[in-house]
Amino acid sequence: MTSRDAIPGVSDPRNLLAELPDREHAVIEFGCGTRKQSPDSVGVDALALPGVDVVGDVFHVLAKLPDASLSEIRSSHFLEHVKDLGTLFDEFNRVLRPEGRIDAVVPHFANPYFYSDPTHVQHFGLYTLSYFARDPIHRRVVPHYGEPLPLVLVRADLR
Repeated sequence: MTSRDAIPGVSDPRNLLAELPDREHAVIEFGCGTRKQSPDSVGVDALALPGVDVVGDVFHVLAKLPDASLSEIRSSHFLEHVKDLGTLFDEFNRVLRPEGRIDAVVPHFANPYFYSDPTHVQHFGLYTLSYFARDPIHRRVVPHYGEPLPLVLVRADLR
């Protein structure tokens, strides 16, 4: 048993996290709920819902993954539930392979439904993710608090 196997609070009955690094295109979906975007990805949620492959806290799940083990991280309406985005993006950067990708959908703070959900702990504006990645697409330059990550923002859409 390795130290990564001993992470508490993660239920992975099919041992999918251990096989992810061996996949050519290793994709994980955080906060997948009952609907994963792709049947080939590993769906992770804090709740044991139908269709969830791995149940556990995002930080515990990430701790089980070795460095450079994922080609893509997806999340849809998940990041707004995470208190520590700095640590989360540090971990995303750690587990992504070179040329890896993060595809995230978050609600804009001006959306009237955003403040209705008491589990939302982060708000997002157009430049929020620019604080965690190099941003060649926006005119406004935002500061980085700490060591900049080697992530690059390639697209931001307001819908």
